[in-house]
Amino acid sequence: MSIALGQNGVFIANLTGAEPDEKSGNWTISGVKATYLTEGDTYDPLMKTATFGGKTSLKGSEVPGEIPNTENAFSYFDDDLGNWTNQRAFTNTAIALFGSTSTMATGTSLESDPTYGVALTKGLGAEGFSGVDGLGQTRVSFKDLDVAIAPTPEPSSLLGLVGAGVLGVGLRRKRQQ
Repeated sequence: MSIALGQNGVFIANLTGAEPDEKSGNWTISGVKATYLTEGDTYDPLMKTATFGGKTSLKGSEVPGEIPNTENAFSYFDDDLGNWTNQRAFTNTAIALFGSTSTMATGTSLESDPTYGVALTKGLGAEGFSGVDGLGQTRVSFKDLDVAIAPTPEPSSLLGLVGAGVLGVGLRRKRQQ
């Protein structure tokens, strides 16, 4: 079987361990495991496993430093422009996280009332891989990135994500296991 991935790659959200919730009347979710595949990668949906043939693990080659908060992390359709804005912000933030020694990156939506925040965390089993595609371009893939999304009362701040309970939900979940 052959699958065309498109220009960059495919994003897979494993919701098996996801925990949807509600905070102050707004939707939240945690426990999402994200995988991003590029040319040469394979995914077995029954086993929920990805393989990264021909790619090298990024472990040990990460660059020191924090990942700045990403605004417009989810993109939105701009009616005036007639297209989506910052389409790869979420994916590019995740890729930057795997290339750094940082264990977490954050982002916020441009929308308000509420503004949503996302916490991307390299937890146990999360790993990034790098390789060169058929056009000679370096491509980064990753597996098992922890994703949590919740409204944040303080846009562009980690404090807002903590206050909204995004990080607290993940910590509570780990303690219960």
